[in-house]
This record gives sequence, structure tokens and C-alpha cells, in this order.
Amino acid sequence: MPQSHKKAYILLWCCFTAYLAVIFRLTVFRTGFSFAAFGRGGTWNLVPLYDLWVTLRDDGFRVFARLFFGNIGWFVPFGALLAALFPQKRVWEVCLAGFCCSVLIELLQFCFGVGITELDDVLLNTFGVWIGSTGFQQGKKLLLRKK
Repeated sequence: MPQSHKKAYILLWCCFTAYLAVIFRLTVFRTGFSFAAFGRGGTWNLVPLYDLWVTLRDDGFRVFARLFFGNIGWFVPFGALLAALFPQKRVWEVCLAGFCCSVLIELLQFCFGVGITELDDVLLNTFGVWIGSTGFQQGKKLLLRKK
């Protein structure tokens, strides 16, 4: 591997690691987190899209959009960075990794009683990973075509 590629690869890993640290800080290790709370359980919602509909109806479009697009947007970098780190992986493999990461976050939220464990989050996060991974793959194809 040429030295310039090696530096870019290391930089990508650093970005991905920092990204994961931020995601876990925002979702799990946030205000109210305590190791002593482990096992006390949290709240969950496993009915797809129901709470989003209730949020839209009761709190308006602004709050709904923040939750809906936020859950998607926060995971777009996951898909793009993982696709860049592992270009041989297919989009569905990157999506599976994002799905697993999202499930892990939701399980940790439940175990430590922070936030609400929601199926919606897993679905929207995985959709964000798909957007990021697909966007990276398509961008790579465009760049290669221009060369």
C-alpha cells in the first residue's frame, strides 16, 4: 500500500472511531447515564412508526422532522465511512453492520435506562447507513468513470 493511501486509511479509521465515540456519547453515555443503573431497565417501543405518527400529530412537523431526519442523518456517516474503509464490502454488508450497531445502542439504552429503546430508531438508522453507503459507492463510480 503506498504511503499516501496508508495515511488516508489511518485518517479514515480515526474519523470513524471519533464518529462512533460521538454517537455513543449522544445516545448512551449521556446525562443520566450510570453504570449503577445497569439492569434496572428502561422503556421501549417496538411498534414501528407509531411514536413518530403520535409525535407528528401532537408535537408538530418540526419535532417530527428533527427525530425522523436526525435518526437518518446521524447514521449517514457510518455508511459512508465504513464503505470507504472496506470498499470490497457490498452495500447490504455495510447496512448489516449499521443495523447491528444501532441494535447495540438501543440495547444499551434499555439496559442503562437512558432514552427510549425504539424499533423506529433501528429502522431509520439503518436507512441512514444505506444512504451513506450507497452515496459513497455511487460517488466512487462517478469518479472512476471521469478518469
